[in-house]
Amino acid sequence: MNLHHLLLLISGLWSPSSAGFRYYYLVTEPKTWVQAQSYCRQQYTDLAIVDNMAEMQQLKGLIPPGFSDSIWIGLKTGSVKHWGWSSGEVLQYAKWSPGQPDNENLEGICGGMYKSGGFVDMFCTNKYQFVCYSESLRKFILVKTLNTWRAAQTYCRQYYTDLATIHSEQELQRVWGLLTNSDTVWIGLFFGLWEWSDGKKTTFQNWYSGQPWIGDCAAVSTKWIGYWFNTVCDDKIAFMCYKAPNKRLIRLKVTSGGETDLNDPVVMANIQTQITQTLRKQGVGPDTTLTWRNIRGTVFSLDKTVKEQQKKCSN
Repeated sequence: MNLHHLLLLISGLWSPSSAGFRYYYLVTEPKTWVQAQSYCRQQYTDLAIVDNMAEMQQLKGLIPPGFSDSIWIGLKTGSVKHWGWSSGEVLQYAKWSPGQPDNENLEGICGGMYKSGGFVDMFCTNKYQFVCYSESLRKFILVKTLNTWRAAQTYCRQYYTDLATIHSEQELQRVWGLLTNSDTVWIGLFFGLWEWSDGKKTTFQNWYSGQPWIGDCAAVSTKWIGYWFNTVCDDKIAFMCYKAPNKRLIRLKVTSGGETDLNDPVVMANIQTQITQTLRKQGVGPDTTLTWRNIRGTVFSLDKTVKEQQKKCSN
């Protein structure tokens, strides 16, 4: 099966600028975080969830010029810490060095790596070189300036796409190739306690410098150009809701060269994994799920042109 063809096809269906699968709604009536959550659940779906920079830009675009109030989003402190990527992707590939991570009981922990080693946990305030990823260039970039993890994240988002997300052994080798034996670098791993209003763990963050600080609920600061800060949940401010879209039907054309049964459950699972990974890279949030549409007992069917060609050959 030509999976490369499939990935090119999927990349044509979505782009980072059009990947938003949520519709945001600004409500200017001041409410506490809990009151805002209740209102959003009654009128829409929930308080705003933001999974990536594309959605963050979409949300910021709804804030009127001159609007000076802060705005609740659906982020609050959770009960269990978890590892995630700065890009908003779920941590699926984890290549930890022996004995790592070993600081999960401490605050302010982020992830880095070194030449020929796996991931290591380090204090986010330490200053190291760092590795960015550029979506447009489709490559990793080593930045040799020493920075904290948060400053490195800001730099990567300003000049490239984000801090590096590593999905596989192959990508790990590519990052290793940028380093010398003495290099320790930041990558996009972080360890956090925050979760969304619907209970999902957040793997994306857009905190202002020095945040989070005091408070269990998060808001967007118009004063800080849309960066997040945390504060006490009883403050009464404006808030952003979101509405989940209806189901969306996408038709795929997949070439297999006649060598693979595309309706084989193993093959279908492989295709679905490839599609999911591609959509995550393009900014589609983890709350978007994919299911096959079964028609007359099968998902994939031969193209009409192929059927006609086969019929001619048989005659």
